[in-house]
Amino acid sequence: MNPRVERVAQAVRESGAAGIVVQLPVNMGYFVPFEEDGHERFLAMFIKANSQVSLIAPGLSRNQAERAGFTDLHTWIDGENPADLVSAFGRGTEWETGTVLVDDYLKAAHLLTLQRAWPQARFERGGPVLQEVMRTKDEDEIDRMKRAAQIADEAWEEVWPTIRLGETEAAVARRLANAMDERGGRTTFTVVATGAMGAEPHHASDATVIQSGDVVVCDFGCLLEGYNSDITRVVAVGEPDPEADRVYDAVYRAHLAGAVAALAGVARTEVDKAARNVIEDAGYGHFFNHRLGHGIGRNGHEEPNLTPGDTRTLREADCFSIEPGVYLAGRFGVRLENIYTLRAHGAVSLNAPISPTLVRVPQN
Repeated sequence: MNPRVERVAQAVRESGAAGIVVQLPVNMGYFVPFEEDGHERFLAMFIKANSQVSLIAPGLSRNQAERAGFTDLHTWIDGENPADLVSAFGRGTEWETGTVLVDDYLKAAHLLTLQRAWPQARFERGGPVLQEVMRTKDEDEIDRMKRAAQIADEAWEEVWPTIRLGETEAAVARRLANAMDERGGRTTFTVVATGAMGAEPHHASDATVIQSGDVVVCDFGCLLEGYNSDITRVVAVGEPDPEADRVYDAVYRAHLAGAVAALAGVARTEVDKAARNVIEDAGYGHFFNHRLGHGIGRNGHEEPNLTPGDTRTLREADCFSIEPGVYLAGRFGVRLENIYTLRAHGAVSLNAPISPTLVRVPQN
């Protein structure tokens, strides 16, 4: 028996559904060694409440599916209508008439295929079920995440002293990506935002030039053996606006407060509040405009999220970011992020410690 399949099947049973349809490759790969993306072609894994696992896939994916161990495999070839195969697969079963949970990332065109093939079925979000099953990490998963975090840490230590006046955000981003790739990670994203661009949490690194006094925000991560890292660090190039040190100090203390508050059984909103209170007390509450953190694992963003108002509790072996930020439009931003896993005694960082003060990059 596959224990992960058993867990999701149990969750499906508890929901009263007939089964769940999984399509996102990393979600499928959590259950079986198969992460095929059908792109525009219909490809999905079906897990019934009784734990039966089936796959409907294009014929060009047959070899990969067989190698992954699928025994109930249904394939179609270009020129055929996959809706006919879906209809036949569900005929006379609870798929056709019951409640069907679907992956939040199921393509709209493919959901329409299911709805047309099984017009009597009721379709509901399966994301919450998948997220609950996937959120609690075993020791092997945590080890992979720790090694992915170490790659990000080492990349940062290599790159930050090399940041120079007059170079572009994109150039720094490339060096961070190369440093992670050279250490065996597969870069998933790099955000380098200098000066006023740092006040945009999701800035796209471009040809903006680093100038004297800029505060530079670097948010980046990589994938290692199926698991993600995500880290944010901030440095100053030259002597920054004096307020930058005050903002940095507030964000740093907020980060520590969030980490201390993160305990098994504590409501997520309380963790967010512990960090947010520090920033509010420093006078920057209006400029902290996002949740404190997000879950992470096979997906870069997953459960549990540390969001204001979310009264659901944390539990041991959850993995999540803590990343408070302050963003002063037109001036600069500061965000500090580590990934944590929750142990019986509290939150343990998978990353190296964050500098308690705003580091100046030497220019000679």
